[in-house]
Amino acid sequence: MQLIYINRKTNIAKYKNKDVLNLCIYGSFEKYFDVNLSEYFNIIKPHKSLEFKSQYLEKIDKIACELVSNISDSNNKLAQVLSYRTLSKLAVSDNLVDKFWVNEQIKSFKSSELLVFVDDIDIYNLYTFGRVKRRLSSIVPYKQIYYFLIFLNNKFKASRHKSLITVKNNFKLFVGNKFEVNKNGTYIYDEYFFSKYWNNYSNPILLLNVGEWNSKIEIGKEVLFKESFLSIIDLFNLLFVSLKHFFKPIQIVENSIEDCLINRNLCSDVKCGSFIDSYQNFFVYKNVLKFLTSMNGELVIPHEGRSYEKIICSVFKDSPIRVIGYAHFPVSDRILNYFYGNFESLIYSKFSFYTLSENNFNQFKDLYKWPISKFRIGAHLKSKPVKSVFGKCKSFEILILLGNELIQNIKLLTFVKHSLGNEQFKVLVRLHPSARGLKYLKQLFLKFNFFRIDENSLSEDVELSKIIVYGDTGAAIDCLNFNVPLCYIYDDNCLLSDRIFEEIDGHYRFHDINEFRLMLPSLLECDMSVSFEAIKRKYISSLNPQLFSFE
Repeated sequence: MQLIYINRKTNIAKYKNKDVLNLCIYGSFEKYFDVNLSEYFNIIKPHKSLEFKSQYLEKIDKIACELVSNISDSNNKLAQVLSYRTLSKLAVSDNLVDKFWVNEQIKSFKSSELLVFVDDIDIYNLYTFGRVKRRLSSIVPYKQIYYFLIFLNNKFKASRHKSLITVKNNFKLFVGNKFEVNKNGTYIYDEYFFSKYWNNYSNPILLLNVGEWNSKIEIGKEVLFKESFLSIIDLFNLLFVSLKHFFKPIQIVENSIEDCLINRNLCSDVKCGSFIDSYQNFFVYKNVLKFLTSMNGELVIPHEGRSYEKIICSVFKDSPIRVIGYAHFPVSDRILNYFYGNFESLIYSKFSFYTLSENNFNQFKDLYKWPISKFRIGAHLKSKPVKSVFGKCKSFEILILLGNELIQNIKLLTFVKHSLGNEQFKVLVRLHPSARGLKYLKQLFLKFNFFRIDENSLSEDVELSKIIVYGDTGAAIDCLNFNVPLCYIYDDNCLLSDRIFEEIDGHYRFHDINEFRLMLPSLLECDMSVSFEAIKRKYISSLNPQLFSFE
């Protein structure tokens, strides 16, 4: 077996017609070579074992528990451990679980003639004893300095807003992120997680990132900014501790390749900036707790399994203030950060949350192993009015729904482009609100001659399209409101990211470009014959948001 490291400098021509096991996890062929692998190489299919998944979850859980058990009663030290993204299992962001999958696949193939394509430098170096190439960001902490300056700037921006809030007992404080502008430019704002719902209460408070605020908008009296709770001393403490972890990150004893991968991931957390970004929340919420001292009420936070959520729970664990979560998006097998292990049982001891559908409820119970006493079904707070769809309005053959991860988006766009061949189909693309790498994506739209209409709502984009193609995005669930064929493309190497679990007419899954190309004509002729009424209520809560309450 020979490992070949794939990047734009790799001469792939000399491997043509060879037996190849493609274990690239960053979309290298789509990014660099623009070739259909099955036409270029004899592709060997990976094995379907999922042992790597349980191994990954158990190992991360064990490490996190040991780290927490070694901490005395210090919220500050606990927050430092929680600030490592690796321990939150954000599989869609850090690719560590994909590396476990690659490692399992390499171990399971024994043929000495087989070529293995990998595009992860850690995997390649660990198996070939190659030299680790160190980037400037791993030697010089310029990202930590950059984040510090951003936080400092946001602190001064927040200080210009004088809060007029009078906190009363039984308050509801919603921890938001950013506002979305109304498309008609009237400066009516919806909060990203809670839409307009947060303002339904008699004594609501909204806590936001000042960096997301549009200075043209008059700030409401109910709004607080997170950065206003950071003192200058806090900011310098934040920088000092972040630098300490930069030069001496948490590491574990290395007894296997998996241990080596985890250690490199822990190093990456502190060097890429995710650590300092999470750790700031300890200082923010420590001061928020002081601000709310002697009060009774509820802190309503997004529940995505992220580091800062665990930090909030640790800060408020001995407070009379309840912390309630809202899991606002549909889940999939790919979302591992919701896994409830021994570590989460320690951090979430007093935490409970609402989720948005029956399907999510079942997945939290069966897939993620949450105690059923911890969660309930709530309302779909981000649902928007649905418009009727008429076939005669279709001016695009395909609507592509993108997720927020750049690599998966590149794979999805390239898959569709290659599938079309010489057909002159019109393709409309819809961006995820938090899509990364916008500049690169826009260049790809131009290269592929794909269209995008910035001001359109989801329902308007669907109105214009005959079929919907998607990958790792929860927007597919909202599309169940429309009788339009849904085509999921396997955009991940190892774990299914489809948010729709049922096999039903009108919902299709495709691995292969040729398979999709052959079925495309019949899909485009469906002419409204599909219906998702049978499963829609499993994924979209019937509770009226106006009647729902976080209690």
